[in-house]
Amino acid sequence: MDETEQDRIEDRKVNSISKWKDILEILKSVFIILGIIGGAVWFYEQGEVKPRAEISHEITYRNISKDYKWVHVLVNIKNIGRIPIRIEKGSVNVQRILPLNSEIENKLKSGTNIIDKKFFIVIWQNADKYNTIHNLQKPTMIEPGEVDKKYFEFIIPHNLITIKVYSYFENPARSWWYWIKYDPAGWKTVTIHNIK
Repeated sequence: MDETEQDRIEDRKVNSISKWKDILEILKSVFIILGIIGGAVWFYEQGEVKPRAEISHEITYRNISKDYKWVHVLVNIKNIGRIPIRIEKGSVNVQRILPLNSEIENKLKSGTNIIDKKFFIVIWQNADKYNTIHNLQKPTMIEPGEVDKKYFEFIIPHNLITIKVYSYFENPARSWWYWIKYDPAGWKTVTIHNIK
C-alpha cells in the first residue's frame, strides 16, 4: 500500500470517529435538555411552585339594637405554599340559615327539594340588611408561612340564630396548565355559626 492510500484510510477513520463524536455530543445535549425538562415537570408536580392558601374565619357579634346584630368577620389567609401569593380579588358574605326565610320554609312544606341541582348546596338568602357582599379593595402579597388578616363587618336582623359565612379569594397564578389540571377557582371557605 502506498502512502497516499494509507493517508486516505486514516482520514476516513478520523472522519468516522469525528462524526460519531458529533453524534454523541448531539445525543448528550438532547438528553441533558430532556433531563432539565423532566426535572422541571417533577419539581412542578411536587407542588413547589403552586400557590397554596388556607382560609379560616373568626366571628364576633354583638346586639346593637332590638332589631339588629353587628357581625365582625376576620378572615385569615395563610400562605401554606413555598412561593409568595398575590391576592387580588375576593369576597365575603353572610347568609341566613335559621330561622328559615319564608321561601325556603314554603319549599320544605311543599316537598320541593331545596338543594341546588348545579352546586349541590342550599342557596341561602343573604343575611346582611344592606345585601352586602364585601369585595377586596386592594391587592395583597403574602409570603410563605405568613398569615394575612382581612376584616369585614355586617349588620343582620336580630332574630337570626344561625348564619353561614362564605369567603372566596381568587388565585391569580393560573396558567393554561393550571386551568387544565387544577381547580381554577381559587380558595373558598364556608363556616356555620350559631349567634343566639
